[in-house]
Amino acid sequence: MPKNLVFEKMIIEFNKGFSLGSQAKFAREMNITPQLVNSWLKGKSVPSPANMEKLSKIFNKSQEEIQGVFTQNLEEQYVTDDDKILKYKEKIKLLEEKIKILEERNSFLEEQIKFYKENFKR
Repeated sequence: MPKNLVFEKMIIEFNKGFSLGSQAKFAREMNITPQLVNSWLKGKSVPSPANMEKLSKIFNKSQEEIQGVFTQNLEEQYVTDDDKILKYKEKIKLLEEKIKILEERNSFLEEQIKFYKENFKR
């Protein structure tokens, strides 16, 4: 999952630009674990409604704006996943074409072998 850079920037700004230990400081302010903050940053989970409310108060933003930060990150993840799916489909198509060419070559070689066996018996 993609990292939530918007949320990360919000935390850094909250900590007045000091990123070192910012997750722990932010987690204490939220009364949650640093692991939960890290999970939000990595896009592995999203805040609960109660935590969304806390976030909106801390950042002085509406809950809709805060929710948008996480929704945008999820949408980016789906776009990335869709792109990967398209690339895999293209690779599959190319591999299927290669298989078809190899099968045709194999068939041709089998015909040649048969011809040589029939016409050049020892």
